[in-house]
Amino acid sequence: MEADGTRRQASVRVGMAQMRVIAGQPRQNLQRAGEFIEQAAQAGCDLVVLPECLDICADDLPESLAIGEVLACMGAQMLVSPCAWAVPPEHDNTLTPYGSLWRGAYGEVAQRFGLPVVGVSNVGWVEQGKWAGHAVIGCSLAMAGDGRVLAQGPFGVDAETLLTVELPLRAGYSPVPG
Repeated sequence: MEADGTRRQASVRVGMAQMRVIAGQPRQNLQRAGEFIEQAAQAGCDLVVLPECLDICADDLPESLAIGEVLACMGAQMLVSPCAWAVPPEHDNTLTPYGSLWRGAYGEVAQRFGLPVVGVSNVGWVEQGKWAGHAVIGCSLAMAGDGRVLAQGPFGVDAETLLTVELPLRAGYSPVPG
């Protein structure tokens, strides 16, 4: 129960829109996003997370713990991470399954701060810039505050899908010595 007498929601149903994003096609991308949002609404989702849509960025993983801690201390109940996870065209997912880097980074944030994490990636090919020719491969990920994987999207440039997950929200935070 909150100080104002309202009850805090214990979980949220999240729609993870692992969708194709086509560079230079904002109208098509927005239309596709609208379709995913409609599907998520029909599935009873409270929140829809769309992937990173503007550019591929280079993530600074060591900084993710500091960012997670700041957000946790500010009262965040979950961390939402729009992404564009890419691999070089020669990547063989059967030899080197994708995802351990993100399960590790997100898992550490989740466990250390009790903060559920949702990362949603787009799918397709990068056509411009220094990442041109790389495959954006989905593998969207939802983790509970204890670091358990609750949902993971499929791998592949054509792996467009809507995942739904019931995500338990964090009730409160007290710093854990690390």
